[in-house]
Amino acid sequence: MNDGRIDLNLIEIFSAVMTEKSVTRAARRLSMTQPAVSNALARLRQQLHDELFTKVRGGVQPTERAIAIWPDIREALEKIRAVSGSSDFDPATTQEIFHIAVTDALRYKLVPALALYFAENAPCAKLHMSPHTDSWSLSALEAGRLDCVIGMFPQPPPGPHVESLFTDTFVCVLRKGHPLLRHQLTLKGLESATHVLIKTSGASLGLVDNWLGLQGLTRHIALIVGHIDDALEIVRQTDMLTAIPYRVAWMAAAANCRVVKLPFDTEKILYKMLWHEKSDRSTAQKWFRATVKSLVLKCNVSK
Repeated sequence: MNDGRIDLNLIEIFSAVMTEKSVTRAARRLSMTQPAVSNALARLRQQLHDELFTKVRGGVQPTERAIAIWPDIREALEKIRAVSGSSDFDPATTQEIFHIAVTDALRYKLVPALALYFAENAPCAKLHMSPHTDSWSLSALEAGRLDCVIGMFPQPPPGPHVESLFTDTFVCVLRKGHPLLRHQLTLKGLESATHVLIKTSGASLGLVDNWLGLQGLTRHIALIVGHIDDALEIVRQTDMLTAIPYRVAWMAAAANCRVVKLPFDTEKILYKMLWHEKSDRSTAQKWFRATVKSLVLKCNVSK
């Protein structure tokens, strides 16, 4: 069409393919034939002057243009459905795909809890879970590749909606029989030890290092890993130390390690849930965020 108008049916098809990342699965979702979906995409490509999707193994991959327009299209469709009275959302029958990124400290309990909850309460929905890093999660939220993200975000950027979930603190983990356990852990002992840093964001140092820096102290970091369980396995077999959130101290006990308080006062760390303005009023997304929050507070992470 040369007047700039686009058939709403084409937008619905774009939404299905964008969600499913597959023409075949989108056709099944829309109760259409695959050739019909392919023909509709061809018309939309001509109108938008972009390929929109390219074939990859197992489905299709959106182009940069498709990723850029997706948040606006999703928001527009949600408003249209609300105006037309078709915004009723039923978790038991929805075929929505929900995308979430979860910080490492919470994923060990939250991810299985979410999977079980969806299996029982939203069996037709799909749940895509990703590991969280501050920089990737924020860009994915902006691009519409994530619906919400849970992390610490010491300094949340302006833009996304932010909801505080619960507070925590850091503790120090050592192997059983570590020489530093002969006495109460001191700042001198902490500073003289060798440390494993668990880093899942782009920051060069962790919160513990920032707190030490305020006192003019540093610690020797010999190794950086991306996951808590990797750090605990290293600590279990060496004289290295690591710092982890207290909420996952149970993992240290399971790894046959000891947990002690840090030898200085620290600020509380605050876990937060972030989401984009464009999904704020979506009935499905409201349900998803409420479900995530409820499970977070039930997974022994708020006690």
